[in-house]
Amino acid sequence: MVGNLHLSLRVEDASTSGPISNAAVTVIGIGPPEGSDVGPIAAVPDPLSPSFYDVNLKIDRVGSWEFTVEVSGRLGDAATVFDVDVQTVNPLPGIITMVVLVAFLVILGLSIRAYLHERRVSQRRGRAR
Repeated sequence: MVGNLHLSLRVEDASTSGPISNAAVTVIGIGPPEGSDVGPIAAVPDPLSPSFYDVNLKIDRVGSWEFTVEVSGRLGDAATVFDVDVQTVNPLPGIITMVVLVAFLVILGLSIRAYLHERRVSQRRGRAR
């Protein structure tokens, strides 16, 4: 399995460029040879912005995919097709980022600990005088 593909789609009126809500949006993906097709899967309206629709797809093959987005709404039905070149991702940058982040947090934590310890020691010295 290659991984997940998240699509966020905005549906708008072609003549006015105004957003359209309450539409039925479905996505169908046709993969490369020997791959499995995806869909049709219904896209879900975004609760914060109802003119946007979100869908998550599981892609199982590297290669050229053709996605068809079908919209059915108050203005009628429409469809569009677009191509996506799915590639494998190198995990090394993500691993390096995680190691650097953990190292930064460890250094920050040790620095805060040393600061608080020194502060406590200086307060005790101040009371002892």
